[in-house]
Amino acid sequence: MRYFLRYSFALLAVLVTSLSATQARDFGYEKFADVVSQVYGSQYGAVVPFFQMPDASDIAHQQEGYPGAIWNFSITSGRNRGTIYTQKDQYCPPDPAPAPFANNTTRVNNWLYRSEVSVSGQFTVSGATPADVIFQLTAIDAKYITSYAIALTNTKHYYLPYNVLKDAASRAVAKCGSNFAYALTSVIAGDVSIKVFFIAGVSSDLIFNIGSHIKANLHLKAEGKLGDSEGNPVLVFTEVQQVFAIRADPLPLK
Repeated sequence: MRYFLRYSFALLAVLVTSLSATQARDFGYEKFADVVSQVYGSQYGAVVPFFQMPDASDIAHQQEGYPGAIWNFSITSGRNRGTIYTQKDQYCPPDPAPAPFANNTTRVNNWLYRSEVSVSGQFTVSGATPADVIFQLTAIDAKYITSYAIALTNTKHYYLPYNVLKDAASRAVAKCGSNFAYALTSVIAGDVSIKVFFIAGVSSDLIFNIGSHIKANLHLKAEGKLGDSEGNPVLVFTEVQQVFAIRADPLPLK
């Protein structure tokens, strides 16, 4: 049996003390999940962390991102209507996974999330606990951030005809067993730009330390680039064809 397991090691120890990331509320992702639902439909949820669509180098079709692969997710609700799929790269593709079809879809223009942490480092959301986070950052780090701007361009919808999808998921189950709960039925990916705006006067060392947490949280490869916006520092991350929204249906597919 071959399937893929990859974990973030020091990240969870640093960011969450008393509860795991899947148990803590993530106020940033709760709101982002609502945006995903509003723009792409309630059948799609935000996936945490993002992951990259396969490229031409994946000749064996074994990487993440192929519809028809089977996965495990922890599932929580958005602030109002959305869904958050938290993943730890526990998945199994069929051998080989069929290449998906792709078409262009709606982009998201600089969606802005304003931080819900006071300058004293306390969450301002009713019912919050010390274990809660904002985009997987604890209040210790998030208190230095005023807002996040997320732009999703060159957005594409990747999918398969249903008979092909069902066959792929069945082959993945036969390959890797029944320890997976969901089939990845379609994905939405795009070129991602994330701008993190900090309060004035924050040291560059602290900015890059927090930036390293954000990079690890989202499984980004690119380093953040430091800039300035009306006197406040801003850290910018850019990545191409990151999966940020998925549709996942319970197994077995009907």
